[in-house]
Amino acid sequence: MILKTHRRSESIDKQAKSSEALLTPAEQRVLSLVSASMTNREIASSLKVSPATVKRHMENIMHKLQLRNRVDAAIYGLSMAACCARGLPVPYCTKVQ
Repeated sequence: MILKTHRRSESIDKQAKSSEALLTPAEQRVLSLVSASMTNREIASSLKVSPATVKRHMENIMHKLQLRNRVDAAIYGLSMAACCARGLPVPYCTKVQ
């Protein structure tokens, strides 16, 4: 039972790591701004895109990273920013502004 749980955990980790590398630069920027507590409208204004585009980027981010909601995405973005600040290797670094 423990071995099955461990293997499943490794599988999920590998999927998440490969998904991180698939985030587009635009999705990375959106994730960074979500982590800074910005709304879709504020992000759209900042990036000079429509709120619908931001919403679609968020849908893609949550699907690729297997996140359930915006809060999970913000926490994920903050943890990646913290890893970058510490110099830890991550597939990409989000810069929280």
